Amino acid sequence: MDKWSKLRPRLVVLLELFSSRVFEVLPDDILEFSSEFFSELNLKPDKWEIFDDRHRMESAKLPYTVQLIPTSGTPAKPQPVRGTPICTISPAEAPQPQSITDVSDEYTGGSGSLLVVEGQEERPACVSPCRRRSVAAESFDPEIEDSGESVVYPKTAAQRQRINEVIQSIFIFRSLDETQLNKVLDAMEEFPVQKDQVIIRQGEDGEYFYIIESGSYDVFVEEKPAGNYNGTGYFGELALMYNTPRAATIKCTSDGILWRVDRFTFRRIVLKQAFRKRQLYETWLSNVPLLKNLNFYERKNLADALVSVTFEDGSWIVRQGEPGEVMYFIEEGDVQISVKTSSGGSISVKTLHEGDYFGELALILHAPRQASAMAVGKTVLAALDVRSFERLMGPCLNVMLREAGQYRSELINILGEASLNSFSALARLSTFSTEEDANVTNKGF
Repeated sequence: MDKWSKLRPRLVVLLELFSSRVFEVLPDDILEFSSEFFSELNLKPDKWEIFDDRHRMESAKLPYTVQLIPTSGTPAKPQPVRGTPICTISPAEAPQPQSITDVSDEYTGGSGSLLVVEGQEERPACVSPCRRRSVAAESFDPEIEDSGESVVYPKTAAQRQRINEVIQSIFIFRSLDETQLNKVLDAMEEFPVQKDQVIIRQGEDGEYFYIIESGSYDVFVEEKPAGNYNGTGYFGELALMYNTPRAATIKCTSDGILWRVDRFTFRRIVLKQAFRKRQLYETWLSNVPLLKNLNFYERKNLADALVSVTFEDGSWIVRQGEPGEVMYFIEEGDVQISVKTSSGGSISVKTLHEGDYFGELALILHAPRQASAMAVGKTVLAALDVRSFERLMGPCLNVMLREAGQYRSELINILGEASLNSFSALARLSTFSTEEDANVTNKGF
């Protein structure tokens, strides 16, 4: 086995993992995000296990099909474009390594099989062998676009459940929260089809994603049979993210019904919801006394680092005495705070509601939890872990030292003077009371 044959399956795994994470976070700076993603992955002691686990699941378990098909024994090295500034080259004119064909999302397993031709050297006549098809995602400004009401197409409870079961396994949908998922389900439109009708055609721009309700469908790649669906399946999911040409033709072979949603509707739902959530997170962060002096950029980065987690009724979120590594904001539901008594029991001291937060001292003390927290009813929280905080802005004490005097006052209100001085690192805050003193101390901290 040559080097490329060993490398190819691992590249597929990395592309899937990275694409899924990008769509989940929707980062503002894709280059910075890419650097952080792969750096963190490389530091994990069990990093190689991702490849073993993925291969054991087999291709049927992957959320979409990625094909990297070599056209020669050794990958060709891309040649530089000479004589023309790189900024004037359109995507269609960019050189492409001859060893990789287009990435396809158009066939997902169905009830038939997909023909994959290794060593294929010919391409469709309409595609130059050394030119890359353009892939683009339209811009969308959630602040100024989409002022209308969301579209809702009627469905039975059974139809809604079937659609939901299908999309749960698709990577694009895995990052959606319950609100986003319900809006996407509402926007799925019933699309009746007839025998011999071409649903999508290879080479044409993709706009819709389809889920099969009924009917049978044949798949063709370069006009050659490549598989089929019979009553179940989905295709075209990458059309929800990019304006990319279809990689296969799908033709209906019996009357049936599809459910479909277009790219703009999907992006409108997901991006607008993500924008609103980020705004909410930024507001919450600005209301935390220990974090209110963060600048705009720092607060925005922290908002991106918050992750939604769900707890069922009666579930423990944190327990008194456990290490404190995460702070929480309440998105939905209530949280009951309790403390242990000297007799070994516990008493409830407070109930927190939507918009409240707890566990913020985990970001600065790294000390055991001083109380326990339990979900009251189904509860959705936004979690910020200390490692994300320190990765984005450096150790939390460095941030605190910028406004040392004010932070000391806030901590005394929360912990009391005696408790504050029991933490040696925080006790150093008493040695200065102005921002200038903090800056001097911070340089050698």
